[in-house]
Amino acid sequence: MAIHIPSLKLALQCPLPLLALEKHFFFLALMVCSAFHSGALLIESPHCLVIYSGNTNTVNIFNSLHVSTSYNQLVISAMNVVLDHNIDFW
Repeated sequence: MAIHIPSLKLALQCPLPLLALEKHFFFLALMVCSAFHSGALLIESPHCLVIYSGNTNTVNIFNSLHVSTSYNQLVISAMNVVLDHNIDFW
């Protein structure tokens, strides 16, 4: 999994544990949540954040805010950042 912030010429990468094969979707959602946090912390006053994902289910949970209980904390954490920093995301 990786996050790339072109404006800062920064890329962050993390190897996944073997468990990731079983919980692949969790790690995708965690990556998106991390992108919200990283964008808010690393970019001064971001107004818009674009997150690319090849998984439409991951995109849908952050657009609809409709998730199973096990993903609530990830979505709430990401949306707290969005609200605290007044970020639009696409």
